[in-house]
Amino acid sequence: MSLDSKFMELTSNLIYQKKGEYSRQQSRERKQILNDSASRGWSIPPGHVHGAFNDMQVKSVRNMKDIAWSSLEETLDAFKSPYYSELANDFFAFCESFFPASLCEPYDQLKSMGWTRPHEEMVNKKLRSELENARYAALHDLRTKIDLYATKLQSTLSTAPIANGVAQLPRKITVLFIASNPTDQPQLRLDEEIRSITKRIRESEYRDAVVLKSVWAARPTDLLQAINKHKPTIVHFSGHGSSNDELVLQDDTGETKLISLRSIAEMFKVVSSGIKLVVFNTCFSANQANEIVAHISSAIGMNTSVGDDAAQVFSAQLYSAISFGKSIRESFDQAKVALMLENIPEDQTPQLFMHIGIEDSELVLVRPQEV
Repeated sequence: MSLDSKFMELTSNLIYQKKGEYSRQQSRERKQILNDSASRGWSIPPGHVHGAFNDMQVKSVRNMKDIAWSSLEETLDAFKSPYYSELANDFFAFCESFFPASLCEPYDQLKSMGWTRPHEEMVNKKLRSELENARYAALHDLRTKIDLYATKLQSTLSTAPIANGVAQLPRKITVLFIASNPTDQPQLRLDEEIRSITKRIRESEYRDAVVLKSVWAARPTDLLQAINKHKPTIVHFSGHGSSNDELVLQDDTGETKLISLRSIAEMFKVVSSGIKLVVFNTCFSANQANEIVAHISSAIGMNTSVGDDAAQVFSAQLYSAISFGKSIRESFDQAKVALMLENIPEDQTPQLFMHIGIEDSELVLVRPQEV
């Protein structure tokens, strides 16, 4: 991902335009200083005129920061591309090209007009040092502004409420079903759970908008591989959980491999892009769900143990409602009601957690109008 040529062209044009306006303004100021000097009868400009011209050169270097930033900000606002939050280094490198080392070379406007000044070498050495300091400070301030912009944009993207049916939703969503049923644990009917989910999605109004992928006998190393490969919108864990907030997967022998809460949170911190919902259809997983919504829009976990029948009924109705274009809140509530209708007394076990700033009633994962 990099800056496109149109973006750079428009930003460059703005910078050159503003730089030209500022140069013309400085020319008028220099002319006024010389006129004032001539009106006082000085045929040779005194030292303070030389100093004023030097100050203007230093000021022009400092002002270049404001010119570059205001031009960049205008172009960013015009393009409104969210991925620009990832390009802070590219922005800075682009703007830095307008701060060549030649800016630090003293340019004596008066000398070009035939006037000289005493101690010219010493004065130029001091001026060069001031120009170098001004250039360094300007680039440092510019870097800070760009980093703050990128951080603010990323924060806005991660906390902004997602409107119902917005055009930013994908045309299709992928549900990644991750199952683990270690041989040294009580055996679960995970195949029945995915069968029920598949059936309800196929019977939904927008079934073509939902793609179901599965990973079986999941090992820890399978998680990142599967998420990178399938780029899911929903990640669904099916299997066992521990009362110590651990996720139960398998090792290479098929036996229990525990994944800590911290490891789960760190994983979703680095793979959060595109994932809108994580479902822990496992025992004692409420804390896991609560922990990862710092990085994910929403998550569902269980506040105690959950039976096979409850896990199956809850997940089947959850994905049915999602595939009918319902919000996360409505889908979650329907799934709980489904437990009640089946006389399964576990409707208070599932818990829904949301990222701060995201409304559960507005988070919709299937975009009906595009199907």
